[in-house]
Order: sequence, then structure tokens, then C-alpha cells
Amino acid sequence: MNAIAQMVKQSEVAATIVKADKKADEAKKTERKARSTRTAQKPVEKKESAVVKATKVLPVKFEMPDGVKPSRGARLYAFTAAWMEVLGMFKGTAYAREVLESQALGGKTMVNYHLGQGNLETCKEGVRVSAQGRNRFTHDADGRAFDQKDKDAYIAMIKTGKADGRLVKDDSKLKACTVKA
Repeated sequence: MNAIAQMVKQSEVAATIVKADKKADEAKKTERKARSTRTAQKPVEKKESAVVKATKVLPVKFEMPDGVKPSRGARLYAFTAAWMEVLGMFKGTAYAREVLESQALGGKTMVNYHLGQGNLETCKEGVRVSAQGRNRFTHDADGRAFDQKDKDAYIAMIKTGKADGRLVKDDSKLKACTVKA
């Protein structure tokens, strides 16, 4: 009898262990399910990126075609500082490289030149002004000063399409910018 009682007791213990294992498995399943539900229900944060999206219209309203756009010297320096300011690049806004490479904004040569000089830098959003470029085009950091009046005139022309009569004589030389960011 002793042997039979011992076997019964062992089977009861085994049954209790099996039940405990099943409960533990169910608890794990419930926890996994709850975790996946919490993850699925978390609201997705939408961060407004500093990069201008492709659906937005550029703040550059008018462009200067080749022949009107300055090609060298202090006026080119002023023009470059003007469009960087209008685009908000001194505040950290980045643009897709293709946008900046459009002829309306400067072209591939300009982008490659300023990337090579360290005035522009690539980032995950595209291309932005580097600290060096910000310093160079907002201060007289390298001795190539430009006339602030020229920069202000270029900004006004880029925004309004109205020639200033000094740098650009005729409104017809400025054309509406159709580039989308």
C-alpha cells in the first residue's frame, strides 16, 4: 500500500507541475499579446523635418537664367548669400540635392563646388549649409565681402520678380520659378 500511495502522490505532484507549466505558458502568451497591442496602439509621432518636402513650393518665386545670374566676383557672392537666405538654409533647412542642382537655383556645378569647398554638406535630409558656409555667407569671414545692397536687391528680385534697375534692368529677364522642392 505504501508503494501505491507513493505512486499516487507522485502523479498528483506531476499533474500540479503540468498545470503550473500550462498557466505560465498562458501568462507568457497574454503578456506577448498585451505588449504587441501596446506597441500597435502607440501613436506615431510625426516630426516636421527641416527638409523641404517634394510637395511644397519653394520660397524662391523667381529665378535668374544664365546670362542674368551673376557668374563671378562679389555679385555672385551676394547672389549666393541671397538665395541661401531666401531658402532658409542659414536656419538649417535642407533640400534634396536634385532641387539645389536645378538650373533655377544654381545647378550641379554650384552644388559640387560648394560641397567641395565645405560650404554645403550632405545630411540624411539632403544638402544643407555647413557651419563654415553659414559663417562665410553671413559674415566677411574670408575677405571676399559683398555689398549688402546687392544681396538685398537679389532677395527682393527672387521673391517678387521685379528687376531692381541696377543689377537687372528689365523684369522680363526674371522668370517664374517652377521648381518644386
